[in-house]
Amino acid sequence: MIRWIENKYFPLSNLYESLIFLTWGLTLVHLILEQQNKSKLIGAINTPICLFIIAFTSFSLPSEMKKAVPLVPALRSNWLMMHVSIMMISYALLILGSLLSILFLIIYKINLKNVNINQKRTNYRIQMSTSIANNSVLYSDRMSILQIIDNLSYRIIGLGFPLLTIGIIAGAVWAND
Repeated sequence: MIRWIENKYFPLSNLYESLIFLTWGLTLVHLILEQQNKSKLIGAINTPICLFIIAFTSFSLPSEMKKAVPLVPALRSNWLMMHVSIMMISYALLILGSLLSILFLIIYKINLKNVNINQKRTNYRIQMSTSIANNSVLYSDRMSILQIIDNLSYRIIGLGFPLLTIGIIAGAVWAND
């Protein structure tokens, strides 16, 4: 905000500012989804990614890229703010949706492995029928978690792609302006 007020333009003109905005976008999406779903799962996925992006911008980028410089005349347009902000928000949504999809695959694979191990044990020991019943309850709980993650991932990615399309169209309009 200080950069925006101080330089009189929306701070998205270089890589440093764009990555910081991406982190803010990821955090905003995370907070909205956490408020809606009352689940800390999204924060557990989102926080390490945000920390990685902040660490990259702080330690890897040269100090020249971190300085706020005046915009070149070609970038002085309202389309810049619209195009880049929509693109960054769509990237945030697509990153978070992809991370949830990866989490879905990991939990599904672990769940499948546990079920296969339990089935092999039942072939050897028929007496363990009570533990199998307990494991089937755990299996159904994991399936509901899988359904929640799948639904969230689908909705987030479903919102990210239209925003990406709008951002690309805004970029094309900006280029022809």
